[in-house]
Amino acid sequence: MFHWLERKVAFTSPLVQNEILQSFANSVVKSSRVADAKQLAVIVDSTQDISRKEQLSICLRYIDSEYMPHEDFVGLYEPHDTSGATIANCIKDMLITLNLSLSDLRGQTYDGAANMSGKDTG
Repeated sequence: MFHWLERKVAFTSPLVQNEILQSFANSVVKSSRVADAKQLAVIVDSTQDISRKEQLSICLRYIDSEYMPHEDFVGLYEPHDTSGATIANCIKDMLITLNLSLSDLRGQTYDGAANMSGKDTG
């Protein structure tokens, strides 16, 4: 016969969760690995949080000097809409914050790729 232990699960508020995620992102920003990368790819995904606000997460994929691939979370944004122009501005803001050049960007991956296609955003 098995005895099951009851577990109490502690939940944190969305505000605390966002602060924790931002703390992770800040630690990556302080890492020199990202700054040393000469070629980058951006991975962007979005979803609504529990309060129905859009949350846009941005990760960078890059190869370090020892040819090891990395995917690092670098930022969480709350965009006012999900248009391609808004998503592009969030990516540009993230690159500026990390002091990375747009000319080093070699690849892009999006959830909701239709937002990023077209003459002005593709």
